[in-house]
Order: sequence, then C-alpha cells, then structure tokens
Amino acid sequence: FIARKPAGEVVPENEEVVKPAVPGQIDDLQKLIINVVSPSNAEIVLSDGAVHKLPYEFAGKEGDKFDFTLRADGYETQSYTGIEITTSKSYDYVLEKIK
Repeated sequence: FIARKPAGEVVPENEEVVKPAVPGQIDDLQKLIINVVSPSNAEIVLSDGAVHKLPYEFAGKEGDKFDFTLRADGYETQSYTGIEITTSKSYDYVLEKIK
C-alpha cells in the first residue's frame, strides 16, 4: 500500500498519513492531571505497576477510566479506581500522615 500526499509525493508504507481534522469529530485527547498538596516525595503507581513522580498527566478520550495508587514515605497509601476523564481537569489529593 502506498498513499499519495496532496502534492503527489509518495508516502512510504511505514509512514503514517496525517488526516485533516473533521469538524465535530471527537479525536481530541483530554488531560487529567493528578497531584498531591504535600509531601513533595509522593509517587503515583499505575495499574500496570509503573511508578512516576507527581504531578502526573493521564491523556485519554472522554469516558476513559484510570486506576492508581498514591504513596509517599511516612504517609498513608491511597488507592483510587475508576477515575473518569470527562474534560481536561486537575485533581489535588491530600495524603494523611501515618500515626
């Protein structure tokens, strides 16, 4: 399969053809930013086991759901399931100190 660019240039088979945006089409990814107010050493653990420093940004289509755990040394671990992307939003969580 070989696609042609509008100017007649040949696009190699392994190169992605970029299609123009169609008005009204929902292709835009929404962003969901997760952060904690404190402590500064907090991490997010994703459902696949990947660990990242905060703030962390999920990108997905409206309706996508994410599961994650927030943790930090000296603080209670908090798990969240089914956090849904509705529009681009930012969430700040508070971790409780271990007593």
